[in-house]
Amino acid sequence: MDTPRVTVVTVVRNLVEAKRVDMFRQCVESVRGQSWPAVEHLIIDGASTDGTVNILEQYARQGTLTYRSAPDRGIYDAMNAGLELAGGEFVTFLNSDDFYHDSHFLEVSVQTLLQTGADCSYAPVRMISETGQISEREPYFGACLLYQPICHQTMVYKADILHHYPFHLNFSIAADYEQILRLLLDGRHFCKVPLCGATFRAGGWSVRDISRGNADIALVHLSLYPAWGMSPKQCEQLSESHYIPYSVFQTMLAAIFPEHRPLFKQWRRKEARRQIRHWFLTWKYREGRRSIRILGIWLSRRRQPASSPDKV
Repeated sequence: MDTPRVTVVTVVRNLVEAKRVDMFRQCVESVRGQSWPAVEHLIIDGASTDGTVNILEQYARQGTLTYRSAPDRGIYDAMNAGLELAGGEFVTFLNSDDFYHDSHFLEVSVQTLLQTGADCSYAPVRMISETGQISEREPYFGACLLYQPICHQTMVYKADILHHYPFHLNFSIAADYEQILRLLLDGRHFCKVPLCGATFRAGGWSVRDISRGNADIALVHLSLYPAWGMSPKQCEQLSESHYIPYSVFQTMLAAIFPEHRPLFKQWRRKEARRQIRHWFLTWKYREGRRSIRILGIWLSRRRQPASSPDKV
């Protein structure tokens, strides 16, 4: 059996002018140092005018990467171009100023996808602040219906699945979140990789303007949730207070997890509420004392041990 190939897509433009050449070189070396034997690094350049293409050409001659340089309509348009050109069975996106700090990250991600049969994987991520402080962030997958808790640098997708979910260009900042939601609401399966292997730097594209990001997330909710019975006012409440009416929430969850549909429909019964509480805690919808509030019912008031399933 042939080893499945992973395509790592990196979008760049005018690295020299932005003084990000050294960061880009670290990105390239981290991809080249991955233990998985079949990795393709594809660079999508947005028609740079400052000598960036010369740097890419040098790497291409060494066989380190392949690249395409052409005008685009922004980072998500460039990422879509990378998806179209990707030759691997799996695809992932790594920003030009980010890198893999663990050489086994892609290997563990692909093996987890193959073992679980999931469509996409995600993992914890390491962040370097602008002052140089390093911290690790755990992804809380259950919060995806409310906001984006997953860094796309950690996500690896089956390419044949992702081709049906291109980034929508009408979202300037949150198109990656909107893509994750479409995958989730269509019932695609995600799996968590038990390894923190990717690092992103605060101050780059990974950490974008918060106010603009919140506005874009509100647009994402408005674009997707009316199909699930939410009014524009409820979408606005969701973006502001992270609250989804249970009538809508159970419809979403019943579609994503059809095996739990009878349980969600019977939430008024005391025994059903107990089971729902247990289900949420084991799914780690919220951490610790951050209780889940559904229709005024606090499903959890105390810190309890929780464990996440490998596949959701």
